[in-house]
Amino acid sequence: MTKKLLLANIKGGVGKSTSVISICSAMSKRGLKVLAVDWDLQGSLTEGLKIPSGVTKTIADAIREDLTFEQIRCKTYDPNIDLIPNDVSLAETLYSLQGRARQFHLFKKLFESPALSEYDYLVADTAPHLDAQLQSALGYVDHYIIPAFAEKQAFAGIGFLTDIATQVKQDLNPNLNLLGTFFCNLKKTSANQRAIEREVTVAQQSLDLHIFETRIPHSDAIGNSYSKGISIIDHQPNLAVSQAYVNLTDEILTAIANHKHEPRTFEEKSF
Repeated sequence: MTKKLLLANIKGGVGKSTSVISICSAMSKRGLKVLAVDWDLQGSLTEGLKIPSGVTKTIADAIREDLTFEQIRCKTYDPNIDLIPNDVSLAETLYSLQGRARQFHLFKKLFESPALSEYDYLVADTAPHLDAQLQSALGYVDHYIIPAFAEKQAFAGIGFLTDIATQVKQDLNPNLNLLGTFFCNLKKTSANQRAIEREVTVAQQSLDLHIFETRIPHSDAIGNSYSKGISIIDHQPNLAVSQAYVNLTDEILTAIANHKHEPRTFEEKSF
């Protein structure tokens, strides 16, 4: 059965898209078939994976034309990674659905197809907003992870996200599981290190968050690999940041494998 993972944070610029690309790449290195889903209006994941020219259908088209994901998926540079592309046109489509119950089930409907079984993992990127778009994704996936930049106040607002996820768990997806959080863009300065240790204490004591041991170091090379449309792991595999993403992915895979999943059913609610 395909395992479904979402990276989410209500703060923008915390490395979600880069992390999704890198995690998908590391999964591919483990022989896993992955479907990367760009659920962000900015289309950062689509841009970072450089879809082939001629691809015209996106998530917005799928919603408007009632298509399933295999009608819009496309290949990437990695044969083990397929992409569900997105662009800003999704904003207009979502606006037209405001106030309708359907908006909370868009993500689930998109992937109601036997073709999903072709993949070991679905890994999705999201927009930094607490809205129906995020709730729709949380309402479908098995697990979510909160990436955070290695800085002071790294977890500002995270409580709002976990509160929304708790509501989604009660109303839409009783099997939703928070795997934890990890730090990106770690700079090796004493002040930064002290700030991170403070944030770890806050996360563990106040928010009851699991912190993955692997921390992703800062690297200017990530921007270069993003512009080329490939992961940092494939672009420069020997860098510390590349190995860190491989290690983080192994931690994630282990956490998912060890998670005790007890399927529960619920009566779907209208909004």
